[in-house]
Amino acid sequence: MLTDAHVHERSLMENRQHAFSGEKTVVNGRALYQLGRHARGDPARPAQTNAPERTTQSVIIAASLTGTSMSRRRARRPRRSSGFRFLLAAVLAVMAITTDYLYELDTARPAMTWMGIPRATGDAFTWARVLRNPGFMLGWSDLRGNALWVTYRLTALPTEVRRLPRPERFSADWRAFGLIHHDSYTRSGYDRGHLAPNHAMAQLYGRDAQHASFRMTNISPQRSNLNQRVWQRLEQYELSELTARFGEVWVTTGPVFSGERERLRSHLLVEIPDAFYKLFAVTDTGGSPRLFAFLIPQQVHGDEPLARYVVSVDEVEKLTGLDFFHALEDPLENRLEAAALVPPGI
Repeated sequence: MLTDAHVHERSLMENRQHAFSGEKTVVNGRALYQLGRHARGDPARPAQTNAPERTTQSVIIAASLTGTSMSRRRARRPRRSSGFRFLLAAVLAVMAITTDYLYELDTARPAMTWMGIPRATGDAFTWARVLRNPGFMLGWSDLRGNALWVTYRLTALPTEVRRLPRPERFSADWRAFGLIHHDSYTRSGYDRGHLAPNHAMAQLYGRDAQHASFRMTNISPQRSNLNQRVWQRLEQYELSELTARFGEVWVTTGPVFSGERERLRSHLLVEIPDAFYKLFAVTDTGGSPRLFAFLIPQQVHGDEPLARYVVSVDEVEKLTGLDFFHALEDPLENRLEAAALVPPGI
């Protein structure tokens, strides 16, 4: 029969063997203590029930203090994190805006004009903000309440005609701060004259371009005989005759302000032009560029032949304070712009 002494001795021997063999051993100190106590015949000691309690309370208090400190640190971290995120978002926004603007300058705008965007060479009344639309682009003057120039590209109409309903009203353009709207021309004595033509935009570029052509930034005050007769005939000529002869036609058009400044009595932000111009750039069968220019006054009867209004590009530049087709080499530009050519089939 094994006594407590034998058990205690055997346990000590096993622990020594484990230690020398290099094995990882966990010694139960409480068990060894109990064996030694029984071997010595010591009386049993009362259990210390308060120690674990105090230890638990200490752990709870320490955890509470630690948790409070950590929560304070965590409360500060979101502020640092939010500030970093805001800075990162601001940097990304600036990069995106810069990229979009460079794309506008280097790619989008040059693709919508022939041989350069018209440049102002005069006073502040010749300055313009470039507004790009589906199918056409324009230079808007906040001082005159008019587009100073509009550019668009024409080709032959597709064989299948698009049947798009004409918008009933013209719309304000938020890019011009929405200051000029449909009713701005009501009872003014002037028509809402399209610069980029509604029909061509609808047929060649679709519904979005048609609706864009009904924005007030594409509209200029025109007398009825000019808008509904002479100007309409010129739009029909460029879309049917010129595209049939040359395939591709680049058009630049806009108002001319040469006399005293007069504004619509229905809306004082809109200045009334004295005349309108249209410039056509085409390439002949030999690959050489050709330019045609028209200058039409507000006061017309409506049945005048279009050839009567043929002028040179130089004359239009002199009246408008704008430099057209400046990307051409100077000798070629000077020669083309000085000639007042009557276009074929007029």
